[in-house]
Amino acid sequence: MRRMRVYVAVPLTHGRDRVRAQRICKTLTDAGFEVTSPWVAEEDAKQALTPQEVHDRDVLAVAASDAVVAEVSVPSLGIGIELMVAVSKGMPVACLHEKYRTVSWMVLGAPEVHLVPYTLDCIDEGLKNTTTWLRSLPLICSPKTFILRTNKEVS
Repeated sequence: MRRMRVYVAVPLTHGRDRVRAQRICKTLTDAGFEVTSPWVAEEDAKQALTPQEVHDRDVLAVAASDAVVAEVSVPSLGIGIELMVAVSKGMPVACLHEKYRTVSWMVLGAPEVHLVPYTLDCIDEGLKNTTTWLRSLPLICSPKTFILRTNKEVS
């Protein structure tokens, strides 16, 4: 049986916390999930790509995933787009956030979003809650239809 594919969404431009991104990715990988966005934990998450290439890479990776885990403590337009792609496809979404941070009402009001508050000194508890929740989900075996308008051929 294949591993569940999980897209990790974290801010790449404003409020970037690479250490937190690495921790989220490592926890999910160690728990047996396939992280479909490993670049979020790398030093250069944009990898010298153009804005369009980053958009296409990220949106296609969301569409190729079974679930999304987003860290939403810091507002990010990019994460908002990734969440809308996931929610519009009916994908399960977990949103980790620091307990005392204000979270966007669009995220709070999104259907079927699993909110996971944590304290900064105890993110492990939030990650444990998230992996338990992911394990409770059925594995989606059917491919998702997704159309991406781009100027380039996407393979």
